[in-house]
Formats: sequence, structure tokens, C-alpha cells
Amino acid sequence: MLSVHLLGGEIQVNISPYYDSNIRESFQLPESTYGLKLSGRLTREWISFQSSTAGTLIGQNYLDVIFPKESKLIIKGELNHNRKLYRRINFLGQGSYFRKNFFNSGYYYSWWETGLFLQLPKRSFIWSSGYRHRSTSISSAEKNRFRREAVEIRGQYYLKAKLYLVGSAGAIFIAHEDFKAREVLNDTLLTVLQIAQRDRGYYGSLHLRYQGNFIYGAQASVETVSSNSVIGNYHFLSLRLYLTGRWGQKTFYHLVLQQMDKSYRNSNLKDVIQYRDPEELMQNRSYARIEYNLEDNLLGYVQVSFLKNETLLNQTYYSKTLLEAGFKFNL
Repeated sequence: MLSVHLLGGEIQVNISPYYDSNIRESFQLPESTYGLKLSGRLTREWISFQSSTAGTLIGQNYLDVIFPKESKLIIKGELNHNRKLYRRINFLGQGSYFRKNFFNSGYYYSWWETGLFLQLPKRSFIWSSGYRHRSTSISSAEKNRFRREAVEIRGQYYLKAKLYLVGSAGAIFIAHEDFKAREVLNDTLLTVLQIAQRDRGYYGSLHLRYQGNFIYGAQASVETVSSNSVIGNYHFLSLRLYLTGRWGQKTFYHLVLQQMDKSYRNSNLKDVIQYRDPEELMQNRSYARIEYNLEDNLLGYVQVSFLKNETLLNQTYYSKTLLEAGFKFNL
């Protein structure tokens, strides 16, 4: 009989008031608000002789005081399974789900993703290749559904015991079900075609990370997309720097700087992009966070975040400041 053991698990609960300087992600007339954030995180890990499985479930509830319709519930789950197939060949399966619902409105944003990889671990190098599939659905004024498929290769090389470099590259294909492609007439006039938008592209990234008594790293990513829609052709470049450490025995700090540059091939054309979520964290997002250990299982923290993300109107950005202060319990 195969023996499976629960290796470990953790439950976290967060309670924090927040301030949002631009609740509607507006680039013209920002409106500030405040409210209460309630969140929880459950992690579990199982291990057997030839496999290991880890799962995470996160729930976040934003209760807005001034604009109740902007209150939202976010659910995210992840499951990763690693199994030894033959000698030094492993199978890695990944699954994740995300859903964001706003109260008293028809707007939601959801996706689910699966990944299947073969992994070849060696002493200082881990190589893997595989396939990713993501299906996304967004409902606001209208419903937009699309799928993203990718073939990816990835390598992880340990320069030293606590310092490693991760590189990845892939080819992507995106097929929209509801959003129609755009065509330009007379160089300026956009018209909607009767065919759905289709995108193809390539992406790559390099990530250098040190993980010791403190953690720091840098990640650079690039993506280029060609589309049958004139508003869907772009190049994307991003840089992420981060540092985590501690002051004394009870105080921890986290610093993250993430900036991106997105350039469109047809920079003079603007249109409403209904398949985008302006709150996606892949864009411009920087924050500073300080945590203080009040007791063994209780942390107090303060975090300030700065966002400058693309709105539903392409090439148009909104700015937002988020301030959050609260408590984190480990159960």
C-alpha cells in the first residue's frame, strides 16, 4: 500500500483597514475611498515515496465603505504535484484558479490554468519543458472569453548554494471567442471586423534570486505579440526588483519595485479593450511593507503600494495609491 503523509500546513488570517486613492481606476477623475480587508490563506503539503503535492487556497474580501458596489471577493487556489517517473525524470502538474466578483454588479473576472511539464533535475541544474493552458472569462458591459496556450522551456541553475538563476522562454497563442478584431481605414478610422481576434507571440524571462538570511532578486521579462487586430500588436518589457530582510529580532521589511514598458505597433490607435483587467499585478506595481512580530503567532504590518496600470482604453494609464495596516494571525 502506498503511504502518503501530511508533511505540513498553515492557516493565516488577515484583518486590515485600507485606503484606496482611485477606487474606479480612472485616468481622469480619481475617487478615493476606504474600507476593511478580510483575508485568509490555507496551505497544505503531502508527500509519499515517489511524489509530493502542495496546495494553497486564498480568499480576500474587500468591504468598501463609501462605494459598496466596489466591494469585492477574490478567490485563488493552486495545486502542484511532482512525481518521479524514471530515474532522473519527473512529472510536474500544476493547476490554478482565480475569480474576482464585485458586489451588486454583473462584473467578474475569472480564469483557470493547467500546466504539464517534464522535469530533468541534476546536481546544480533543473531543466523542464511543457505546455500551459489558461481559459479566461470577463463580464462587465459584455462578456469576453478567451484562451491562452503556451509551449514553454525553463532552466534553473544554482550558481551557489543560495544563489540561482532561472530562465524561461515560450511561444503563445491566444484565441478570443467574443472580442472581434479591429481594422484601420484611412490610417485613423477603426472598424470592427466579423472575425474574432487571434494573437501569436513569444516571451522570455531571466530571474536571479538569492535566498539566505535575507532575500533579494531581479527579474526581467519580455513579450512580443502579433495579432490579426491592429490594436493587438505590441511589445512588452518589464523589470522587477525585490528585497526582504529583517531589523533586529521582531521587525521584517519587504520592498518591491516593478515597472513595465508596453509599446504598441500602431501607437496612434486607441480603443476599449474589454478583455483586460486593469487590476492585474503584472503591470506597474511597487510597494513597501513592514511587519512586526507582536507575539509568536501574531504580526502587525503596514504596507503602501503604488500602481500605474493600463485602463480598458489601450495606451491610457491610471495611477493609484493603496495604504493598508492590520494584523496577520497564524493558526
